[in-house]
Amino acid sequence: MKTTLLFLSLAIAAASIQAQTDSTHVGRLLEHQSETATVVSLTFGNPAVNQLRHATSLSRIEGAFTLRKDNEAVDIQLGHQDNTIAFDADTYIKHRTSTIWGHATYQNGRQHGIRWNETSDPERVAPYLLADSVATSRMKLERYGFGGGYANRNGRWLWGVEGGYDAGLYYRSSDPRPRNVTSQLRVSLGGGLNVTPRYIVAIALGYQKYKQTNNVAFFSELGQERLFHLTGLGNDYGRFAGTGYDTYYKGNQFLASATFHPIQNGLSATIQAERFSFDNVLTSLNKLPLAHVSHNSVHAELAWIERVWRVAAHINASRRVGTENIFGDAASQVYPKIGAIDMFHQNRFDAAINSVWRLTGRIFTLEIHPRVRYNHQNAIYPDPACRQLINNFHYGMRIRAARRFHTVSLAATIGADFCHNLKRELTLTNTKTELLGLRQAIERTHTLLSHNRSALEARLAAAIQLSDRFALQIALRYQHTRYTLNTHTNHFKSSICLIF
Repeated sequence: MKTTLLFLSLAIAAASIQAQTDSTHVGRLLEHQSETATVVSLTFGNPAVNQLRHATSLSRIEGAFTLRKDNEAVDIQLGHQDNTIAFDADTYIKHRTSTIWGHATYQNGRQHGIRWNETSDPERVAPYLLADSVATSRMKLERYGFGGGYANRNGRWLWGVEGGYDAGLYYRSSDPRPRNVTSQLRVSLGGGLNVTPRYIVAIALGYQKYKQTNNVAFFSELGQERLFHLTGLGNDYGRFAGTGYDTYYKGNQFLASATFHPIQNGLSATIQAERFSFDNVLTSLNKLPLAHVSHNSVHAELAWIERVWRVAAHINASRRVGTENIFGDAASQVYPKIGAIDMFHQNRFDAAINSVWRLTGRIFTLEIHPRVRYNHQNAIYPDPACRQLINNFHYGMRIRAARRFHTVSLAATIGADFCHNLKRELTLTNTKTELLGLRQAIERTHTLLSHNRSALEARLAAAIQLSDRFALQIALRYQHTRYTLNTHTNHFKSSICLIF
């Protein structure tokens, strides 16, 4: 927390310096929040190329409240409600040939209605979760993070460096009482060369280190509930059920990317390969290595960029393999490893086309952002034979209009997204009696995610120039998603932002 506050102070100081040379905060805010900034995203993960993301500087401090609430949980392992108060600061500063950016954030919130999961970051460490069948009370959370980068150019050469750190604390004051701590350290380096007056070629290398510790305690005099070590699709590592309540996940991620990008307008292409692997270790059983996960993915982005319109195609393919270790009989409380077998397999494929058309005048801006996406996910567990297959087609559109009144700007956004299922399959066999509740939860979530659904959203924002150095923005956002089985989710966010 002290580090986050220090970074906030540095961001404010840096923002004050740049604000002295550019007082058109409202105009710069509209440029940074434009829909065009979201169409091309993978390319700017290279810190050397990130200096081309925006043409202007902008710094801000924001306080926000967010709420997500399901009338019935879409995924019971994520709960039916969460609410968060957050404080964020970020800056993007251009000075001569240099660009510096940074961010700091702190969040405090609650998660409600989580079942069959006592592990944080479940999507990152799936399918190996520590779980119980108890209907638990709210989970408290605190998260913070900070990071930043620097990029410059010298003649035909461009280079950049970026780093950051994120951490989280999750705990509950009623049985079972988990105390989860997550941390992620990341760093990346990038370099590029002007191969023509209009285009650059750049490469980047990145590394992330991830760790999560889970410690679950029971204080009730009535005894403790049985915890399970889930292995995916309703299965668990039955040999250690009811033991090993202290665990940790530890992993590393490596990535490399290559980019071809225009200085202003033209063709942009990026391909990025990643490998993330981690171990699930039972600390309370002499650091027994229960399972290992390897996750390989390839991302590709091809875009055409013009001043008034952009279109981009995105492809993301990944494969996750979970390897379970096999142990012999314990000797002096030590389980010797005698083998390993690949048990969980998950393949994902996403293909999307995003575009935006922008009509800009002196005081009025209109943006139309249509998009389509195909999503495929296939998970298999061979013994007992289980499978989950979902193929969905998504399409939608977002329209944003902004109007400037000298020192005031008003922006309104409306959007709609629709999902149509193309194919679905769920096979769960030989479910244990004590895991029947988990099976029912998986079946319900599969039904909700593999049938047609729709989402509507609206956002209103107003910004006012307070002085030559400060502006203020207030924004409200609401999204309603409707599923089958009369299930729906509401997302709400309100924020107030001071701009330098």
